[in-house]
Amino acid sequence: MKKEDFLEVIKSKREVLKYSQAEIAAKLGIQQSQYGKLENGKSEMTLEKFVEICNILNLKISDFDNEKLGESHKEEIINKIKNLLNDL
Repeated sequence: MKKEDFLEVIKSKREVLKYSQAEIAAKLGIQQSQYGKLENGKSEMTLEKFVEICNILNLKISDFDNEKLGESHKEEIINKIKNLLNDL
């Protein structure tokens, strides 16, 4: 799955929930312009920020297209998220 595909899932979910970029940015403690750059791929998103955004939008790994993601990448992402959560 390409970076753009992940970002499209995030944007679509935000729009379905009727959140503005400013509302998500406020929950993240950043400026709307910074969030816009993350969502549009103009700024690199850290794994930590990705997890925060997924939590805010109640996104699960299964919400991302598993066929495009592929099993090996899905496992890698799950392991990274587990490790990140263990470090909290």
